[in-house]
Amino acid sequence: MLQVQVVSKEHHNVLENVQTNQVTLNEASVVVIHTTRENIQSAERVGNSLIIKTKDGQQLVIENYFSENPDLNDVVLEDNNKLDLLRK
Repeated sequence: MLQVQVVSKEHHNVLENVQTNQVTLNEASVVVIHTTRENIQSAERVGNSLIIKTKDGQQLVIENYFSENPDLNDVVLEDNNKLDLLRK
């Protein structure tokens, strides 16, 4: 499972810090995934969810990622303290 941190955009509080294959967003958030861009195989929209698949066979489902506001949520990849925004 991937190490995932969900941070509130409004308050900058950490909402979740877990190893998981699924998170549900309930407010505007930044989802930090501890992996490299090179490890990302695909990222696709399914309904309002973002499904990220990695080359090492993992999958992360981010529920409620997409909304009417395209700037509501972001995904950031973190590798060795380097941050990399995953573009929509």
